[in-house]
Amino acid sequence: MGKGKYKYIIYIIAFFFMTDSILYSQEPLNSWEKIQSQVQNSSASEQVVIDNLYIQSYQEQTGVWKKVPSGSLLSEIAKPYQSDIDSIIEINNFPKNAIKVFAASWIFIPYTKEYINNLKINGISRLELRIAHEEYIWPVEGIRITSHLGQRWGKFHPGVDIATPSGSLVLAAMDGEITESRFIGEYGNAIILNHNQSYFTLYGHLSDNFVKKGDKVRKGQVIGLSGSTGHSTGPHLHFEVRYLNIVLNPEVFLPAFRESIYVFARKESNDISTGVRRVETQEQ
Repeated sequence: MGKGKYKYIIYIIAFFFMTDSILYSQEPLNSWEKIQSQVQNSSASEQVVIDNLYIQSYQEQTGVWKKVPSGSLLSEIAKPYQSDIDSIIEINNFPKNAIKVFAASWIFIPYTKEYINNLKINGISRLELRIAHEEYIWPVEGIRITSHLGQRWGKFHPGVDIATPSGSLVLAAMDGEITESRFIGEYGNAIILNHNQSYFTLYGHLSDNFVKKGDKVRKGQVIGLSGSTGHSTGPHLHFEVRYLNIVLNPEVFLPAFRESIYVFARKESNDISTGVRRVETQEQ
């Protein structure tokens, strides 16, 4: 039996064990919502950390993705972040004795505890949310959905298009393992993420992919940047949810699109860019 079925059984049991005075002192819908909230805020919920522009995660390490030009010395890359060359070599699978980057690419730079503490001193941190285990999050800070699931231009559109500027962070909507991270036809640069061997999410038209096939990622972890690669009329994220290979409506899985979590993340880090510049200046 799946986790979803267990969750609803818990709701039903909780509902029938409530006392009559509590049950009939509220509207039925409010009573149900209260039970649901109590369950989700206990064993059915989890703490989710949302990556932002300045603090990110990869392979259980905290750091940042940085695009570096060909020939960049690893010692110069590491210095501003108080990182060390061995850590950069290991997480990016560089040759053991590498001293520079041989081709322009995105690399992950792990932070030291000291650097993370400096960020905290300057008020820079990641948003933490307590949400239900099975709740998906919005994969990108979108302006609006420009195309829904269904027929479009004489063809079936198997997901939703979320308008967002090119280069926006794309986050994993749910925990899982990367099954594909490559150029896939009309999808352009795309990532397919497997959740529990049955559900899959697809992220299309990316400008850059950070993760590779086989990587395990967490909900809220940055996996790439939005773009307009493949068959695309402008910058946006194409997002799909599938059960095995059955197309499902992503809007059913995503929470109400009021004010996205990324807006709250920005509110938590007012003047965040100034803070980063201040930290880096102190270290140089």
